Amino acid sequence: FFWEQSTMWPEDITVPCLIQLAGGDHIVQSTFIRRLLAYERHTRKQQARAAKPKLLSALPKKTGSSVDLCSDTLNMGSGKAKMPEVLDVCWFDNFLHGEILGRPREQMKLFEKMRNMREAADAQK
Repeated sequence: FFWEQSTMWPEDITVPCLIQLAGGDHIVQSTFIRRLLAYERHTRKQQARAAKPKLLSALPKKTGSSVDLCSDTLNMGSGKAKMPEVLDVCWFDNFLHGEILGRPREQMKLFEKMRNMREAADAQK
């Protein structure tokens, strides 16, 4: 097993994801990872806002010109803009590395959050 082959960067996450971090972790630099993920979450929220459809009244009127026809053809692909996937961080301030494995109540909270994320993703489809 080689750690450097197991590196995952926030931009590599392409599915809804919940990441649990322990504040007192002495193996993983959780504070740094938390800041990195906070930046990625902020970026994804900005992308989601930018991808939301504009109000119909704000769209220019169709003239039937070749430019309009060409842009309609190019936009027919998916019919729906790809929204950035949800990325959430669950921070346990005084936990040590792996401590959540011995805390059933906190595990249930984490699993409930995961279920809610999955249901929200399914509802968008």
